[in-house]
Amino acid sequence: MIVINITGTGKDLQTISVEGHAEYDESGKDIVCSAVSSLVFNTINSLTKLTDEDFEYSLDENKIQIQRCGQNKDGGLLLASLELGLQSIYREYSNYLEIYYKEV
Repeated sequence: MIVINITGTGKDLQTISVEGHAEYDESGKDIVCSAVSSLVFNTINSLTKLTDEDFEYSLDENKIQIQRCGQNKDGGLLLASLELGLQSIYREYSNYLEIYYKEV
């Protein structure tokens, strides 16, 4: 199961963390893990290349976390876009991921 924790709301999202594996299929064929990973890594690349957002990210084998340190509106928009993409995956594959929200 992939567990997604989102802190903040709307364009004021502060942290998105993604942990675990979907186990939809065997490694290398898991379309749910692939879709989630693609969205998250594209967001990190976009934050780096397309914005002046001050953010940090951490990555290990089972967890990726993105945390905003500033309040750049472009960074907020990209994290909100990531949230929308993750929600779309959840609607189709809710047996393989969970999304939790915490407002700050």
